[in-house]
Amino acid sequence: MNPPFDQGRWRAHLDHAVPLLRRGGRRVAILPSGARGTALPGFDLAWSGPYSNELPGTSVEVLLLVVTQAGA
Repeated sequence: MNPPFDQGRWRAHLDHAVPLLRRGGRRVAILPSGARGTALPGFDLAWSGPYSNELPGTSVEVLLLVVTQAGA
């Protein structure tokens, strides 16, 4: 998923999408670099990045987040 970054809307999208995971499922998100350290209780988080200037026409630094159910 690539939620909108402005006004912190990425967080609302992430909070809505993650609980929709099926058992053993995972969600991959492109997030702004300031999102590192975000907690999602009950889920395992794997971060990678930051990546700079990877998206055409932007100068945003982003991270990749892989979310899976804890223990899945």
